[in-house]
Amino acid sequence: MIEYVFSSVALLVLSAAMLSTAAVTRRLAKRLFTAPILVDLIFFFVFVKMSLYYALPAVMRICSNFEFEREDRVHILDVVRLYAVELISWAAWSLALLAILRLFRGKGRRRLDLDDFLRLKRWESKVILLVLAAGFIAAQIVALTGGEGGLFLECFKSLFFYGGLATGPFLMVVSLKYYGKIMFALGVCASLLALLSLSTRGAIVYLLLFSLFLVWCVVRERRWKLFVLGACVAVCASYFALGGLFAGSIVIDDSGRLSVDLGVDAEKRESRSILEEIEWRFGASTRIGTAFLRLYDRGESAGLNPIKHSLMGYLPRSLDPEKPQPNTLHGDDIYSQGMYIIYGEIYGWDSTSMVEFPTGAHFYWEFGILGVLVLSVLSGIYVALCAQYFSKLGVVALPLLMAVFKPWGYVDPKIWISDVAMQIYQIILPLIVLVGVVRMMHGSGRRFRGFLRLVEAGGKLPSARDESAAG
Repeated sequence: MIEYVFSSVALLVLSAAMLSTAAVTRRLAKRLFTAPILVDLIFFFVFVKMSLYYALPAVMRICSNFEFEREDRVHILDVVRLYAVELISWAAWSLALLAILRLFRGKGRRRLDLDDFLRLKRWESKVILLVLAAGFIAAQIVALTGGEGGLFLECFKSLFFYGGLATGPFLMVVSLKYYGKIMFALGVCASLLALLSLSTRGAIVYLLLFSLFLVWCVVRERRWKLFVLGACVAVCASYFALGGLFAGSIVIDDSGRLSVDLGVDAEKRESRSILEEIEWRFGASTRIGTAFLRLYDRGESAGLNPIKHSLMGYLPRSLDPEKPQPNTLHGDDIYSQGMYIIYGEIYGWDSTSMVEFPTGAHFYWEFGILGVLVLSVLSGIYVALCAQYFSKLGVVALPLLMAVFKPWGYVDPKIWISDVAMQIYQIILPLIVLVGVVRMMHGSGRRFRGFLRLVEAGGKLPSARDESAAG
């Protein structure tokens, strides 16, 4: 009884402390950063993460008397310990984020309100948006048809995939008020292709949440707010009432025949009640993530292996035959993300499933409490540097920032460092090359500027001050 009372109180206090830390950090960051809309995006997902994966499960665990912890033989004090590790991790991440934003604040730099930010580098930003959306569509079509994308698509495929996942909904939503029909149609095509080619339900949910953020903070019109809220309610209803989320797939077989499948994906829906399903799913991250703590404590730490193997990930398997294969068929990620390891630790080693893990616990698995502090700081620095760089590119910064959060089902602004290592060559370096090419084209000739004017035609951005003034 004493253990139950202590654990219950501790979980509530630690959850409240995490949410308070995020609220204070967001307020300070908005004072420091010149593009507050990016701070809003970062902390929108911080609050989503903290509310759905820590605060909500804490309350439901107390109400159910830790039903699923007892069922999975997870000690409730281990859950409390994991929450404490996550609080330390979020605090270190927040301090690092604020320190970098303060470092780049500079004197005389004015804050950009939303209208100014929409005009900043407007042409350049639009071209990058067009390339990301078109590149995503092209890469997905090549993948579906089994064709060869060539060197260009191979070098930029990760940027196109993650950037395109976010760019489709961005163009579709923002075009409701600011852009014209061309951009809206491109956004619709990219979004539909994403929905038909994604197998992860979490990706659909996070892209819908991103759309909700855009409607609320960018479009800011009541009718569209109601529409997206209705879509969120429909997604929840489809899962809890029909037994699964709406899902789809598009396949082109060897004979060239195209087949599109739409329906309710109820394969993973169990016989639990609605409240039990919420507790089981949203509590899985912290419940199963306790395995990271146990692994480190018994001497099975990951050390540098996740980071090292992520840095080597760009090498072809012919040069790196030991490269892990982190997928549902081959769960050999002992040196990678650890999703299968913790699932096997809880449910048995014949399991080939995975779970979204808490990043602070992953850092603990690597280097203990020192890893929690150091790696959380590095993650905060990385996110702040990305926000700083992207903010100079204009409104394309919003889908780019979403891209580094990896919107394929495991969105977390506190990015684990092995993923940061991959993003350097998957997203950041290709983006720098793309921006350089766009800037060269912009300054090189009239034909390119004529193309941009064609895209601008039909746009709804309010005419105002010169773009150079906003830049």
